Amino acid sequence: MRPVPVSARVAGILLLALGLRLYAVRAASVEPSADAADYSRLAEALVDGRGYINPQGGPTAFRAPGYAAFLAVTYWVVGKDHVAAGYVQAMVGVVTVVLMMLLARMLLGPGEALLSGLIAAIYPVFFWMPRLLLSENLAMPFVLGTLCLAILILRRQRHIPALAVALGVVCALGVYVRTINLPIAALLLGCMAVVMWRRGRRRDSLLVPIVAGGLMAISLVPWMLRNQGAFGQAVFTTQNGISLYGAYWPPYTGSRPNWNLPGDEDPDVAAVHRQNLNEAESSAAFSRLTKEKLRRQPRVFFALIPAKLLSLAAPLDWDFLPRAAGQTRSINFGYVIVVAFGLFGAYLVYRNPPADAWLLAFLPVCVLIQAVFFFGSPRYRLPAESTAVLLACHAVMHLRRKSATV
Repeated sequence: MRPVPVSARVAGILLLALGLRLYAVRAASVEPSADAADYSRLAEALVDGRGYINPQGGPTAFRAPGYAAFLAVTYWVVGKDHVAAGYVQAMVGVVTVVLMMLLARMLLGPGEALLSGLIAAIYPVFFWMPRLLLSENLAMPFVLGTLCLAILILRRQRHIPALAVALGVVCALGVYVRTINLPIAALLLGCMAVVMWRRGRRRDSLLVPIVAGGLMAISLVPWMLRNQGAFGQAVFTTQNGISLYGAYWPPYTGSRPNWNLPGDEDPDVAAVHRQNLNEAESSAAFSRLTKEKLRRQPRVFFALIPAKLLSLAAPLDWDFLPRAAGQTRSINFGYVIVVAFGLFGAYLVYRNPPADAWLLAFLPVCVLIQAVFFFGSPRYRLPAESTAVLLACHAVMHLRRKSATV
């Protein structure tokens, strides 16, 4: 019997990925609520020509504009229909699977590439996600694409300026989708510079950060100038202040922090809101308030770290998976299996590291830092879960090769 060609296997994996995502949108689409409803409202306002506005009709920069702009283009093409937008996101999800395969191929090998594509195609969080209007749908391919470009730059000696430009563009788009991608991109460029310097590529170690970082910085200027005109401050987002405050004084459900943004039930939050500040001023006020309270209560920073890490690592899902009526969370069995094998895969990489193995640790470390300084949540560990899938596939392929030699 002739073996199935690799191209046919890849095509089958991509068809499976698309089919599952289309099914998820059709079978379990829900009316946008919370963050999804806000993104949908922003997109509708853009389509209607009313601008990027808050519910009161004034300018806003509370959310990075990239995902809302993507959703606006989608609405303009398919109509203001969140189900149709979900179908578009299903196709974006297939791009994520392709990038997972490319990343695994470059870091681990061809066997891991095919298996990573298969697991990414059927991994529950990944294939249920397109049914929801959340920025993670667009953020994932940008993050993975950034890592793929980073590997090309680290391993090639030619076309480095062009690749640096491409890296800067992808990083900039990622920042416009999720603001947290800005420090992640800066850290990645710094790490790449160190690696290239140590490999004797002194010119490239300076060229890549300057070109990619400079292009990324320049691309942020138009949005910041718009916010300068709207709020009197050249900020990129106005969510940082309340997010920082909520990282240390979150609302509680019983004795457990729930890591949502605090509201007027917190008297300090209510006091800031009573000042009738614009968004940028309010964000700055919350940043000052957080620093002042941490100076008075420095132990809060350390006391919350265990809760943040437990929330980050919990095998639960509050956002992406369908839930039974009346339930607020689901058990993420796929995550449990992937992490179990992924830990073994991480051990194998540690024992016998492939070229550029540090990139397999990069996203988990970024997620961990984010959790310690801001907050931990299963929703925000998605980039690390993509790495866990790669490592789990590495473990499975190792066991398969070992069993074949017995």
